[in-house]
Amino acid sequence: MTVRILRLPRLTRILVVALVALLLVAAVFPLVDILYVNYFFATETIILPSLISVALGLIVYVWGWRSIVGTVGEPLEPTLSARVFVSLALLLILIDLVLILQGLAMTNWIAG
Repeated sequence: MTVRILRLPRLTRILVVALVALLLVAAVFPLVDILYVNYFFATETIILPSLISVALGLIVYVWGWRSIVGTVGEPLEPTLSARVFVSLALLLILIDLVLILQGLAMTNWIAG
């Protein structure tokens, strides 16, 4: 799977990395919100959960850029970092799907 992703055009790999970063933000945002509201809430720091989630997404984006996109002209090889990044991407897709289905079930869209 990693080799196929590395063979994609550069723009497509950039979009894949951006999507993975967004998937991470979508997956961790509810957890960060719950932890913040239950343990650290203060009206002066109300933007803190968003900043934490975005920082994590930015870290994953930079990691994906280094391992999947690379610099112009750099030969890309399926390194351990690239394989772990692709594995994380697949895990995040699964986690986000579960969160979506859980949200739909809680709003009675699935349960009818």
